Amino acid sequence: MAFDTAAALPFLTALSVVYLAWKWFNSETYKLRHIPTVGSSGVISSYFTALRFLRHGHEIIHEGYNKYYGTAFKVPTMSRYLILVSGPQMVEDIRRATDDQMSFEEAVAETIQTDYTLGRRVRVDHYHVPIVRTPLTRNIAIRFSDIKDEIVTAFSELVPAKEDEWVTLPALATIMKVVCRTSNRLFVGLPLCRDPDYRQLNEQFTIDVMVGARIINAFPKFLRPIVGQVLTKVPASIKRAVNHLRPLIEEQLAQEEKYGKDWPDKPNNLISWLLDEAKGPQRDIEDLAIRVLTINFAAIHTTTNALTMALYNLAAYPEHAEPMREEVRAVIEAEGWSKLSMTKMRKVDSFIKETQRLGLGAVTLNRKVLQDFTFSNGITVPAGSYLGVPTYATHMDDQNYETAHEFRGFRFAEMRDEEGEGLKHQFVALNPTYLAFGAGRHACPGRFFAANEIKAMLAYILLNYDVKFPNNGPRPEDLWIQATISPNRTAQVMFRKRKTAACVLIGLLTSYLASKWMSAATHQLRHIPTIGSSGVILSYFYAFKFILWGHEMIQEGYSKYHGTAFKVPTLSRWLVMVSGPQMIDDIRRATHDQLSFTEAVSEIVHTDYTIGPQIRLDPYHIGIVRTPLTKSLGARFSDIKDEIVAAFRDFVPARENDWLSIPVLSTSMKIVSRTSNRLFVDVPLCRNLDFTKLAEDFTLDVIEGGLIINLFPDFLKPLVNNIVTRVPRSIQRAISHASPLFQAQLEREQELGKDWPNRPNNLITWLVQEAQDPSRRNVYDLAVRLLTVNFTAIHTTSVASIVASRALTHMLYDLAAHPEYVQPMREEVEKVLGHEGWTKSSVLKLRKLDSFIKESQRLAIGGLQMNRKALKDFTFSNGVTVPAGTHIAVATYAAHMDENIYENPHEFQGFRFAELRQGEGEDTKHQLVSLSPEYLTFGTGRHACPGRFFAATELKTMLAYVLLTYDVKLPEGCSRPANFWFQATSSPNRKAHVLFKKRAL
Repeated sequence: MAFDTAAALPFLTALSVVYLAWKWFNSETYKLRHIPTVGSSGVISSYFTALRFLRHGHEIIHEGYNKYYGTAFKVPTMSRYLILVSGPQMVEDIRRATDDQMSFEEAVAETIQTDYTLGRRVRVDHYHVPIVRTPLTRNIAIRFSDIKDEIVTAFSELVPAKEDEWVTLPALATIMKVVCRTSNRLFVGLPLCRDPDYRQLNEQFTIDVMVGARIINAFPKFLRPIVGQVLTKVPASIKRAVNHLRPLIEEQLAQEEKYGKDWPDKPNNLISWLLDEAKGPQRDIEDLAIRVLTINFAAIHTTTNALTMALYNLAAYPEHAEPMREEVRAVIEAEGWSKLSMTKMRKVDSFIKETQRLGLGAVTLNRKVLQDFTFSNGITVPAGSYLGVPTYATHMDDQNYETAHEFRGFRFAEMRDEEGEGLKHQFVALNPTYLAFGAGRHACPGRFFAANEIKAMLAYILLNYDVKFPNNGPRPEDLWIQATISPNRTAQVMFRKRKTAACVLIGLLTSYLASKWMSAATHQLRHIPTIGSSGVILSYFYAFKFILWGHEMIQEGYSKYHGTAFKVPTLSRWLVMVSGPQMIDDIRRATHDQLSFTEAVSEIVHTDYTIGPQIRLDPYHIGIVRTPLTKSLGARFSDIKDEIVAAFRDFVPARENDWLSIPVLSTSMKIVSRTSNRLFVDVPLCRNLDFTKLAEDFTLDVIEGGLIINLFPDFLKPLVNNIVTRVPRSIQRAISHASPLFQAQLEREQELGKDWPNRPNNLITWLVQEAQDPSRRNVYDLAVRLLTVNFTAIHTTSVASIVASRALTHMLYDLAAHPEYVQPMREEVEKVLGHEGWTKSSVLKLRKLDSFIKESQRLAIGGLQMNRKALKDFTFSNGVTVPAGTHIAVATYAAHMDENIYENPHEFQGFRFAELRQGEGEDTKHQLVSLSPEYLTFGTGRHACPGRFFAATELKTMLAYVLLTYDVKLPEGCSRPANFWFQATSSPNRKAHVLFKKRAL
């Protein structure tokens, strides 16, 4: 009979494997004979124990823990002996051991056969691990809104439960999809994180690697490279990953090559963090794709198992649900969804930690001994041995935990209530009696991300669903394989949507109340003449007219009633307008308890419901803008200039001999946001795309929110703000970004005192220095102050004063529309800066630029300024009395168009104020920042814009840089874009473009 080679090959292979394993095992048995065995250590009989270990590994290890606590024992597995050590001292010995004594990486590499699954490069060059430890962890707060958004979207799609209707879902499979999507929102972003094939690839990849490792382990080493490529699914999975990730990686590489490392709109995700660190062969697309897969490998299944077990425990122990739900609701209502708010959910943290205590595998702290190692108790293990710590047994030890076998969801929350125990028993804390995350430098680097992700998901479930098991059944049994535990893979959980408070629109009631108020106010103000009609019904027609033609109505009143008062109707109230130097001075001199600027602004933007009542009641940030910010302009001028240069380079990448069309308003907003925040928060946050976008959008969010809130009665306004407006979400985004900066400063101050070395000279510091009162000294309040200063700096100061981004836009429109001013200003800039350099003091000497900006603002100012609310009846010096509750303002635009004040006021004369400054005694009066009843851009009196010196310095520096760097013009056939009026507010054209060309220097 012919010898059948094909049929014999499997038999010969198996025989050789058994023989080699027998030889290896026999020699290992001899080396480890001094360490007691749980089960049998016989050459053949040990395999029976190894077979039993497959299903009862945790029981065998527990037996050894009870017999040999504080020392070492070994258990046989199918491929080797595993040495287990226990007790705080031996755990500490492992923690302190160097990597050339015992290696975590080598232990993992042997378990999953890294060289033949993920690739040798991942084992020898694991630069991705510090990325998980540092950039990923640091960006949790910044990207928390995205994490929350993906959790909401994923649950809404994958758990389509309804109120009063239970839906039954496979728990593990559903949770894995949610976790995979949420994790990859941070790793690769939208839309790839939601791609079904990409998601399925990452869900399956861990299984492919583990199954592949078992197959590879069945073959001798010389065959393993071939087996890994031919008999496992891993190479095909890597190829799928490359196909998905190649476009993202190639796009980032192309942008980096074009702009450098910090290019505009650079994603803040795992791919960026990898590319920031990768060099040489690390930049190979396949290598980068494998790193992304590897981090998914480490993140998805562990987090999925933890959350699934927590879900099982939530259904099995429903008495924990309501206390946690109340905690989540209280924290979220106070601070919103943020990384910081997650840290305050102690009951949720404890519930998850207790779940992990009972739901963790039997062994952690796996190590391979690279050289003979002697523990502090004298036990020596030879090189080549594999070590671990019996985690499950440690967690079940009644010496470590009272009633250790019992699930007590708030066990760790109660421990944290004891003095000095607050940090020790957090979920992420490392402890020799709680080993979920390992210990020492090889502790899980992604534990902070995992903890925040799990807590956010559980918090979302608590607020949005009721859960139970079908037929009110018991908790599903966990599955043990060797020393590994998994939640039941087929068990189902039932979900029901929780009922939420509905926001009921009651427009008719609001209109009725408004009409009653308007009628009463009309009677009180009957002595003040009206522009339009003062009839209860007819006045509303003029209020609608005011929306589009408010400045014309105010101009009409100014012409008719100059030097006295008139009123105009708006949809919510009467507005009394005054004019003339004497009435303006009366407003300036009025005390705060007579005419209140703060109360006027509060009603316009509904401060109490948008930004918060603390901003109105304790506006200490205004003093910071007025003094530390202004005083620091000279010291920080080089940073302002540096950011202007960098921002224009990024957003106006014009070239010589090539005109580039730029959307002016949106570009100006980006430049102003970055430049202002260079002084507020410094690099790198000032260049963070999400933060700068937040700073740009916040004003619109507040104004829109105020308009929406105004439609509802007072008792509904808090609810409307939280449900309908975008402001709470914006505040949470700000907290996510700013929290690490504020917390770092508070910690350093606590450690080193107020004046610690190298303290940043920025708004964060100035706020922390002033926030000594406990009510001020919390991250939420500090972050809101930061947003509020941005609100006043980027878009507007106070109400419709100088608008930094809009001012820059108007300047650029005027520069392009009036090119005759370019050369004289350019010559002035070249002369002054060429002689003195770029400094705050040199910018002060740019008179022509100062005049050009002031004239641009004279024509672009809104229709009214100096808003006040009368808190008591107030009589002006000319005898006009306004009753308490009246809103007052000055007719600004009309004053700026008054021929008695300015010659040819409707004409743009760029050097108007430079010429006026040449008159005797007129120099200071006509500077951009000067206050005057004839020029009201910055208001007047103690409520004059506190940031006007910063705004003026910033704008003049920007204009000087533009003059030296670019030529500008309007597109062919275009005139200066017309301003847009809404009520009494003027805005530059939002869509107009200006052409830029780099000057040949």
